[in-house]
Amino acid sequence: MAQRWEDAEAAIAHLKRTRSGWATFLPLDTLRPRAALTIEPDSHVRGVASNLVHYDARLRPVFDLLLGSTLIVDDLPTARRLLSLRGLSLIVTLDGETVQPSGALSGGVRQQGGNLLAQEREWRSLPRQIETAE
Repeated sequence: MAQRWEDAEAAIAHLKRTRSGWATFLPLDTLRPRAALTIEPDSHVRGVASNLVHYDARLRPVFDLLLGSTLIVDDLPTARRLLSLRGLSLIVTLDGETVQPSGALSGGVRQQGGNLLAQEREWRSLPRQIETAE
């Protein structure tokens, strides 16, 4: 996220100049997401992801862009029932399976070490481990 287009443009120039990588920026002053999906939750539909998280109101364009077309549902049968919903980009079940509007679905059991949150916790603990080892 960037406050202004100019900030994002400057950051991209820096990445190019220093050959530091590639990034996507979401400048708040020019971001124009489509309106979030509207769907009535039912016993198996939790709702649109952007409506299920808490965030600062000024960041609404960012959350609508990233999560406004993602639907959270209980299970795969519910996801299949909603595949024809217009404006949908992704359906995610409570177990983490994902279903794309094309009908492609992903799920199963992740291999050990595939959990990004667990990796993040491990990386955060590394400085303490190094300090202890030294």
